[in-house]
Amino acid sequence: MGLLLPPLRGSPCSTEHCPGSALSFSRPDSGSFHVSVSGLSLSAELGVSRDDSGRPQVWSASCHSTIGRLDVKFHGGASWLYNLFTGALQEPLRHEVNKQLCLGLRKGVSDLERALKIMPVTAQLDPFAAFDYSLVSKPMIARDHGDMDLKGEFYGVGKHTESPFSPAPFLLPDEGDRMLLLGLSEFSANSAAFVYFTAGALRKKLTDSMIPKRSPIRLNTRSLGLFCPQLKRLYPGLPMELHLSARKQPLLTCRPGSLALALAGAAEAFVVLPNATLASAFLLHLDASLAGQLHLDSAKAGGSVALSSFSMSMVRSQVGSVQVKVLEKLLKLALRLVVLPMANKKLREGFPLPSIYNLSLADPHVTVKQGFVLVATDVQYKA
Repeated sequence: MGLLLPPLRGSPCSTEHCPGSALSFSRPDSGSFHVSVSGLSLSAELGVSRDDSGRPQVWSASCHSTIGRLDVKFHGGASWLYNLFTGALQEPLRHEVNKQLCLGLRKGVSDLERALKIMPVTAQLDPFAAFDYSLVSKPMIARDHGDMDLKGEFYGVGKHTESPFSPAPFLLPDEGDRMLLLGLSEFSANSAAFVYFTAGALRKKLTDSMIPKRSPIRLNTRSLGLFCPQLKRLYPGLPMELHLSARKQPLLTCRPGSLALALAGAAEAFVVLPNATLASAFLLHLDASLAGQLHLDSAKAGGSVALSSFSMSMVRSQVGSVQVKVLEKLLKLALRLVVLPMANKKLREGFPLPSIYNLSLADPHVTVKQGFVLVATDVQYKA
């Protein structure tokens, strides 16, 4: 993953840009006083790095502050008397306030450093997968931007099996005046697919009640017997189940302008016998490839998907010959006319984007590059 951020460097301001600030303090029994400061300038330089656990580190490298003028005026009570001595108070007060500016900044940086030491760099997503977003190198700060490289790898909960994929380096392009550039490589998505595949999570059991009512093909021996005559003779009028599973992990490829997803699966048909046990009928291998697009706005993420190819092959059958090619054509038609339109409807509706620390995306633009997805956006803060 790649992340582009504004620089972590303070800059001094001149008197004309820092016209002044005012503080007022009061006690009911002794009046009040008014302090005005003008010509305030604060210049700070912060150092950033990473520790051995991949957490960011920060420290104050230098700090310099100046105050052009500080005025004090008392009100109420015996203020007429105190105001006679304000000239003598101004210089020591100016010196003390000026000293406290950098002390306060260093304390803030120290507090931030302590918080970063215990900042989580992994997150468990569900019972199967966790996500590692630790730094893989120290942040690089340039004159007008900062770069952070995050690991962006999914791994299994309880057992960290190394992914067979290696992340390929990529560079974020120049996107003009965008505040934030985020690059997500295909390695991240494929590491997630590997985790769920090895955990056995890419399995699904289909029953007839899960098939849309308008479908002419039902999960029973009478309907599927049209493609396998011996099936309805051996098991007349019985319900069936279809067990779907991945033979290989899904593979995502990012190409300029689109995403490609390769799927290799297996479908085993079972007859549900009167005693509720299952009898295997036949096993098929399914191979499909999908092309996808991503859409992103300030509130949600969505997309669309289309079927590029689909094929089916027989592995074994306990119920004689199966008309695989006819069944393949029907399933391909069902995918194009029923399954994918339903999926695209959901994708068009989109999925809400979380708000992190009251930050949200403003006018984001997503582009699929070779090997990664690029999000170029501004960031908006809402209190």
